[in-house]
Amino acid sequence: MTFLWAEGEWFVEVGYVEMFWIRLAIQGLTGIIVVVTSLGFLGINGAIAHRNAQSAPLLEGDRSQAVDNIGIQKLAFSKNSLPLLGVGIFVVLSLLTELILPPVFQRAVVQPNELRLEQPYIQHAIASTRQAFGLSDIEVETFDPDNELTIADLNKNSQTVENIRLWDTRPLLATNRQLQRIRLYYEFPDADIDRYSLPTANGSIASQQVLIAARELDYSAVPAAAQTWVNKHSIYTHGYGFTLSPVNTAREGDLPNYLVQGIEPVTIDPRI
Repeated sequence: MTFLWAEGEWFVEVGYVEMFWIRLAIQGLTGIIVVVTSLGFLGINGAIAHRNAQSAPLLEGDRSQAVDNIGIQKLAFSKNSLPLLGVGIFVVLSLLTELILPPVFQRAVVQPNELRLEQPYIQHAIASTRQAFGLSDIEVETFDPDNELTIADLNKNSQTVENIRLWDTRPLLATNRQLQRIRLYYEFPDADIDRYSLPTANGSIASQQVLIAARELDYSAVPAAAQTWVNKHSIYTHGYGFTLSPVNTAREGDLPNYLVQGIEPVTIDPRI
């Protein structure tokens, strides 16, 4: 009962009240069918036992004995078929509620007007998430740019201006695959943006936005003759090294201004 109450509270919280009651009704109906079937089985079994206890041996060919035998056979047939009937109803209801009704309901009711039907549930989910993570107290303000940027504004936010990105992950990865791959079985699957506190030219410490990309192993690119069990589990197990480059500078030839490069790796900038 505690689990059922908690599940009901969750359904109410996210807005799926109707779905919870439908599911509860189907489960209750299935349980009632199983209970009634079990009671019917026990009742018929008891009736047969009581009938056998009260029946006295009669002479062979007696008509009453034949009638009794026919009645007992009918009860025995009912005793054997009723549990099977209950199991069959349970299986049919399970298939109906788990495999047939959900896709039919999705296609016939939800998809024609999906956004309107799901909007209250999405709103409940967002509100519950904001409450769970303590985001309800955040003040939301609309930023309205006035397009009156001045030199004083740029000087005031010089660190932000200096970290304006010139590099994107796609051209950086393409360049890394040409210059820093080193071996054919190494790959740069992705790159991430991070910030490190580095000393500047005037000796102060400032936050520098950089692109960092790890050199990963692509075992499928290892020559087929070398794809042995020993190499896979002992030699070619991981990648080596990474590249680190600022997002706001480039060196000659429009190439990344690597701070860290190579497979060792090699530190180019003494600030690192």
